[in-house]
Order: sequence, then C-alpha cells, then structure tokens
Amino acid sequence: MLRCFRLFALTCVLWMVAGAQTPAAAPKTTPIKGIRIFSGTDGETHAEEITFSGITANGPQADLLKPGSIRYATRGADTWDDWHTAPQRQYLITLKGNVEIEIGGGQIVKAGPGSVLLIEDMTGKGHRAHVTKEGEWHVMFVPLAK
Repeated sequence: MLRCFRLFALTCVLWMVAGAQTPAAAPKTTPIKGIRIFSGTDGETHAEEITFSGITANGPQADLLKPGSIRYATRGADTWDDWHTAPQRQYLITLKGNVEIEIGGGQIVKAGPGSVLLIEDMTGKGHRAHVTKEGEWHVMFVPLAK
C-alpha cells in the first residue's frame, strides 16, 4: 500500500511540475528595414526608413510585394552614375560592395551588402550614385509591377 501511495505521490508531483512549466516565448526578431527614396512635391528626392516586416498581400502596402523581372548590374570601384531618376518603382538590393547615393539637399544614403532600398524618385532632380573606392558594386534591381 505504501508503495502505491509513493507512486501516486510521485505521479502527482511530476504532473504539477509539468503543468507549472510555461511554454517558451517566441524569440524576438528584428524587423526587416530598408530605405525608401522618393520624389517630393518640392521636386527634390528624399529618403525615409521603412519596415518591410508585416507587409501582407492584402494590406495597405501590398503593391510592395509584386515584383516584375529582376535585373543584375555591376559597377566598378570609384565610379559615378550622374543625376538620374528611377525608370520605375523598384527595389535596389546591394549584393556586394558599397555605394553612396546622393539625393536632395546633398543628403547621402549609404548602402552595403544586404541593404534594401525602395527607389521611387521617378520625377524631379533624381539621385546620383558613387561606388566607393573599396571595390566593385554588385546590385540586384527588382522592379515592382505597375
């Protein structure tokens, strides 16, 4: 009888310990961020930080999830692209190297490996890009569907 009681007590203790354990909380993740470069009503190009995490196919920014065809490009170290506007709304994703993009008011937006820029300055003065002296720049352009 004592043996049954001990077995019952052990079972109760194990059951209470198991019940007292709470499931581990999901680890916190950092949001995916990028920079949006766009034309302002003043005719200048501006930049602002945006968060891509949480964008859904049915949400207010659903158009940011509809890419067109992808294009890759390489630029040599210490080269410049003169002032120009974007041909269409597109992501610019740096794969290798570093670039400095000058926008309105002389502001510099820097992009390195893994950087995601949403380029939307299709009117106005536009922007120009300088590949840094450290090495060539590999970039992927992902145009957004119209």
